[in-house]
Amino acid sequence: MRLWDVATGQPVGQPLEGHTGRVYTVAFSPDGKRIASGSVDNTVRMWDAATGQPIGHIDHGDAVWSVAFSPDGKRIASGGADNAVRMWDVATGQSIGQPMTGHTSLVESVAFSPDGARIVSGSMDSTVRLWDASTGHPIGQPITGHKHIVSSVAFSPNGKRIVSGGWDRTIQLWDVDTHEPIGQRLTGHTAPVYSVAFSPDGKQSSPAVRITPSACGQPMPTPRRCAPSSPPT
Repeated sequence: MRLWDVATGQPVGQPLEGHTGRVYTVAFSPDGKRIASGSVDNTVRMWDAATGQPIGHIDHGDAVWSVAFSPDGKRIASGGADNAVRMWDVATGQSIGQPMTGHTSLVESVAFSPDGARIVSGSMDSTVRLWDASTGHPIGQPITGHKHIVSSVAFSPNGKRIVSGGWDRTIQLWDVDTHEPIGQRLTGHTAPVYSVAFSPDGKQSSPAVRITPSACGQPMPTPRRCAPSSPPT
């Protein structure tokens, strides 16, 4: 694993070594002081972002495909090949509650809501699921619509929407409360979508390299504004 200087594109320090298998996921803590990484060696490892030194590791129990910090930086969610979402105490490395089970295949992506109250997960079983972060219980029924693996999920900055992308080469926006799709499925990619994210103002979702305004739902080759028929929420 390596750190890079955004301004120069040069590596920062030495490689972060410790995992014994491929690293599939990394995340910075909200304060930027820690890095979490997940690997097929079944562990989540934490690192000091300033020094690159390891500061602990967690045994997920199976290959780890996704990690995410809670907004307050006190918890980590991990998803993996055991079909479960697990939550961990950053300070102690101990598990919090029971594994969140329900997916029937590998969990490819996890994310906390901006208020830390919910976790969203996307899976190889083609579904998106929502979980109560305080109880670990599922919220409502699985969200269905993708025809293949859901490889990435993210909350909008206001927590009212979810964006998902997957191997069916599409992106979909969802209403968090109703679990209903928002607008038409967004198409245009000619290969699986591996990563999606919202812009900080929540008005655009970015699947891999295509920029998609969540208000008008049309792909754009370069970032720009569209004229929505109603204000985005």
